[in-house]
Amino acid sequence: MRTYDTPTFYSPSDTLEEYDPFNSTVGTRPLETVRGNVCDNYQELFDLQTNKTLSVVSKTYTPINNAWLYGHIENALSKAYSGPVKKIDHVYGGEGMHRGARTARRYVLSDLKYDVAQGTRNTTCPTTITPEIWAFNSYDGTQRARASFSLFDIACENGLATKDMVNFINVRHTKNASSYFSPEIIEQGLDVAKRQIDLIRSWANTEIDYATAKDLLLALKGMNENKPKAFPVGRKPRETSFDRVWDSVGSEAHNRGGMTVWAIVSAATNYSTLRQAGGGMHTASLDVGVDRQESVANWITNVVTPQYNQHNQATV
Repeated sequence: MRTYDTPTFYSPSDTLEEYDPFNSTVGTRPLETVRGNVCDNYQELFDLQTNKTLSVVSKTYTPINNAWLYGHIENALSKAYSGPVKKIDHVYGGEGMHRGARTARRYVLSDLKYDVAQGTRNTTCPTTITPEIWAFNSYDGTQRARASFSLFDIACENGLATKDMVNFINVRHTKNASSYFSPEIIEQGLDVAKRQIDLIRSWANTEIDYATAKDLLLALKGMNENKPKAFPVGRKPRETSFDRVWDSVGSEAHNRGGMTVWAIVSAATNYSTLRQAGGGMHTASLDVGVDRQESVANWITNVVTPQYNQHNQATV
């Protein structure tokens, strides 16, 4: 059996009733077949506290413990930010053996709130933006240990990230990962987030027409509009990701003072925000959530910002 690095400040749960998957540590042991033979190229990865098998990985795979990733982020964050932190947790997988093999946690920095005046009409949904950190890890080889800064819209619980904010921590599962976690990295991310908030303020007061809004949204990776064609009676065209996002554009325009650049961006970030079932356009899969976040971040950076960076307030 092999065990892996934990922070010097690590403290395990005293009982299984207090077990926290975000403070978990894992080990690996030989993988045996039903006939008792040991596999040469694979090993079993299991939770040291619950003894539950989480995945089967290659012999070369060296996991980064959740206790290591989330613990170091929280330790660095406590040195760079003194206010309260709201944690929103996501544990992926069913209730069986593999639950907890993938995790994500959002850290909302509640004291760093910024109000955004939007549009020229009365709005039903005032916007308050709060910086947050999204962190991800997996024990099955599907995700690196990573963290991204995002901007959290309290009113509709959307998270927005740009390319420079995504994956400021992005570490392969190796032993030498400690250099990626520092208060300086957190502080740099907060500076980028503040510049992005200035840009959002200009978007919130930049009105565009519906045709321009649709073209802007179609430039987002994965957005494909259904082409008009005949369908049998009683059969509807299959709904696409574009349909779901475009359906939310009208309500965003109503809530945000008109059809503005910020209304379109808000609809797109609603699509890319990590949520559990029952919370809007939820992301039941961590892989889907990460892919959406990166796609939207690239879209904001490479498409939206160059077109609507009126005052060159931020370089993202």
